[in-house]
Amino acid sequence: ARSTVLVHSVPSASAQEYTPTMDDVESRLQEAGALISRRQGKQAVLLLLQVPKNPQTEVAVNKELLRAIESIRDTDINSTIDEIPEDQYDKLMKAVYVGFEDENAKNCNSLLKWHSELTKKAGIGSIVRVICDRDPEEQEA
Repeated sequence: ARSTVLVHSVPSASAQEYTPTMDDVESRLQEAGALISRRQGKQAVLLLLQVPKNPQTEVAVNKELLRAIESIRDTDINSTIDEIPEDQYDKLMKAVYVGFEDENAKNCNSLLKWHSELTKKAGIGSIVRVICDRDPEEQEA
């Protein structure tokens, strides 16, 4: 049984052109927090990965994404990754690395499992892009 995720509509024709306002991001962060508190971490991850990249909101989104990741049981890591679109793997990998850097991260063993399973799906290129902080679309140009 697949989970249903609430998808927010994006005002412009292309999500890549859309820059969310702080209110938009705050709304998604609150919704993700509510999902996490209801033990729906997978849905929170999927929701947060939909937030377009924005340097002003990236820290807050990655912090909440890390909370969502940490709320998911290790046995559900693969099924969560299976539901994530391939173009969002780098964003998820970035959140894992944010977790590695966070001395307050709850469970580094779990983050290592996320890293391992995500690397199997996304490949080494995802790690390189995250470490170099490059967007895959920038490399194609």
